[in-house]
Amino acid sequence: MPRLRFQPVFFFLMSLAAASAFLIPPQYTAKVTPRLEWLFAPVARPAGAAAAWANGRSAGLPPDDRKEYVVRAENDELRQQNVYLRQRVEDLERVNADRAQLGDLRTLCTPVAVIGGDPGVRESLAVEASSLGGLRDGMCVIYQGGIVGTLRTGVAGGQVELITNPGKRVYAYFSGQRGGAAKGQDGRPANAAGFVRLNKERVLVEGAGKGQLVYRLGKVDDVKAWGLQKGDWVVLDDDDWPARLHGIRIGWVNDIVRHKDNPLFFEVRITPAADLMKLREVMVLTKQ
Repeated sequence: MPRLRFQPVFFFLMSLAAASAFLIPPQYTAKVTPRLEWLFAPVARPAGAAAAWANGRSAGLPPDDRKEYVVRAENDELRQQNVYLRQRVEDLERVNADRAQLGDLRTLCTPVAVIGGDPGVRESLAVEASSLGGLRDGMCVIYQGGIVGTLRTGVAGGQVELITNPGKRVYAYFSGQRGGAAKGQDGRPANAAGFVRLNKERVLVEGAGKGQLVYRLGKVDDVKAWGLQKGDWVVLDDDDWPARLHGIRIGWVNDIVRHKDNPLFFEVRITPAADLMKLREVMVLTKQ
């Protein structure tokens, strides 16, 4: 079999390329080009990927003559900052979610940070609320779970007298789910759907200390007529409080016990939706 020399092949291929470029119309050569490109893919694709990787590794990077321990120290510092900033983002997302639960009340309130609890016998919170910042005594304080208390301000800071502080009194009514609505494992209603007002007349609820409130004047006949039970809500309805807050939850019925000295009366014990002494932020109602 005669050996095919390379020179004739070369000239043939060059002639074919010249004809494709200058003599054959483009509409004919364009149809054949995509079919021939796959022949070069096994070489072209790996070569292109390697070139892109090398360009990304070297493009725009200045020379770095630092010691290895310096680079490691910088990497460690950057990792710490990354963890810190990620935690800050999560905290801000949590705070924003808590504030969003206030609904349209959020735009009427000013967020105030809690410094700590009152070390004395009174149930109150020390807050970063100064009279110089436009806050005034008697302003109402809430959180996403309901009522917190009322504000007392000074030049250096302020205090929130909690709704559970002994002697703190508000008028309220009882509200609960009826018609077989589901409740949680702790006895509290699972959601607000299907809530109805149980008593027409308002009742006087007062702080009992230790994170609790109490309604002391519950007559046996009234409690039975209302159908009051553990897990029902206690809702604010007090003319001394802004009308905008009427209907806000104070807490939920934790227990209903008969008076030892007077069997004709019940004592209704009430617990806020959260431990008020452990709040980290409260919302002060500054707009009506």
